[in-house]
Amino acid sequence: ERPRRRSDAFNAFYTENLRETGLIKDADEWEAFIDCLNRPLPSTLWITPTAHDATEVRAILQEYQRTAETVAQTVAENADEDLQLRPLCWMPDEMGWRVDVPKAILRKDPRFKPLHAMLIEHTAKGTINRMEEVSMLPVAVLGIGAGHCCLDMCASPGNKTAQMLSNLADANFKRWGRGLEAISTKEVLSCQHLLHGRIDYSKREGCVIANDISVERSGMLVHQ
Repeated sequence: ERPRRRSDAFNAFYTENLRETGLIKDADEWEAFIDCLNRPLPSTLWITPTAHDATEVRAILQEYQRTAETVAQTVAENADEDLQLRPLCWMPDEMGWRVDVPKAILRKDPRFKPLHAMLIEHTAKGTINRMEEVSMLPVAVLGIGAGHCCLDMCASPGNKTAQMLSNLADANFKRWGRGLEAISTKEVLSCQHLLHGRIDYSKREGCVIANDISVERSGMLVHQ
């Protein structure tokens, strides 16, 4: 059984705002609420749409999804953890995924052993971004379009900022293409096969301004 993490401040806040107001009506409902808060969040990620290997990574995850569907029933009967490998239903183009694979399967099932290494490799490249699903939603709701100017007032450590930049670059790419018309140097052309999104940026294509009040946290932002 998972340990329940509580504090006096936690109990005071939720008792005042949920129990005393009647939103939570009895002790059983309160215990169910606490159980929900203590349940581990699913492992989720989003794929950088303008990465040159974004389509490849999505195809790999889709293949693992098909494999997961064939073994899901066996896992449900013999393990305490569920095997969940599927796209997030609200993320366009299957660019967001839930990837929860029990450790026993990663260790013993040869079909899933390469998955862990693949996730690490493409996270290091920047194609995969590990992020809680609830944290992805604000940028999705923001609805960033081509040419938008975005201000992130609490940007560090930078996951949402990276998501905003990615969405802006993808929107500009879909509206205006690659932008090679104004850049034709030998160096740029030699890199063309490595780039999927825009490579010619101008004022009309908007920007993301990332700000944080803490100098220490800003260091994390720069790293991201």
